[in-house]
Amino acid sequence: MSFIGDAIGGIFGGITGANQAAEAQQDARRDGIAYSERMYDKMEANERPFMQAGIGMIPGMIDAMNFDYGKAMQDYANSGEYAAMEEAANRTLATQNEAGGVGGSSFANSLKMIAPQLMQQGANRAYSQNMDKFNMMGSLFNAGQNAASMTGSQGMNLASNVSEYLGDIGESKAYGAMAPFQSAMNIGGMLARGGMF
Repeated sequence: MSFIGDAIGGIFGGITGANQAAEAQQDARRDGIAYSERMYDKMEANERPFMQAGIGMIPGMIDAMNFDYGKAMQDYANSGEYAAMEEAANRTLATQNEAGGVGGSSFANSLKMIAPQLMQQGANRAYSQNMDKFNMMGSLFNAGQNAASMTGSQGMNLASNVSEYLGDIGESKAYGAMAPFQSAMNIGGMLARGGMF
């Protein structure tokens, strides 16, 4: 009776211990999942402003890529700088006409002749400023793209970890469910070796 009682006690003790071990393993894995999710959420929150800044650069970059050279020349022709140059040329002509036209008209005419070159230079300057703006926006866009890439990579790592932890939880549940049968089989084997059956 004591051998059988010990065997039955061993079965129940083994079952209880196995179930407690399985529950402890499941709890540890659930804690691991929760921790991983918290870390992902924190990392994503830190990267979100960079992603939003990068996304915000797209319209400006598209606008910068559609630079209209002809419009830039026209804008320069309508600018205060160009108007001041024309006014200086017209004043020089007027002054020289009043003085009898000695030499001044060639200077004024020279100013008029270089007007297309000045418009070209103004457009080139606008284009250069536009490209500087595009490059600065590109830097912010790249920061956003890197942040999005890091967030995606961390999301994939989280999914992998959670998948592994859930598999471990399932495995420990299966082990806990099989513990009574395994303990009974072990006792049966001991009894068979001992000549009881």
